Amino acid sequence: MSTVSRPLWQADLHRPPLASDSGAPLWELLLCSDDFGFSYGATAPQAAISKAWVTEQITTAIQKAGVTPSQIQVFRPQALSLLTTA
Repeated sequence: MSTVSRPLWQADLHRPPLASDSGAPLWELLLCSDDFGFSYGATAPQAAISKAWVTEQITTAIQKAGVTPSQIQVFRPQALSLLTTA
């Protein structure tokens, strides 16, 4: 019987110094495996950042990685609440 190890992921949701074409501040979600073998990033304007958006991005990242992480650790405590609800 084969046992596949599920990776531990790190997550960060923050507002880097980026802006959309219209000048609106952009937020960035970064996800990566603890060994950096996989990484995924997405940006969106502040108005679009919601539980649904975060859930959609995590789902997309899981599809791209081909594996569900065993756990997602949050890098920035300020992002914990939104990432936990997703």
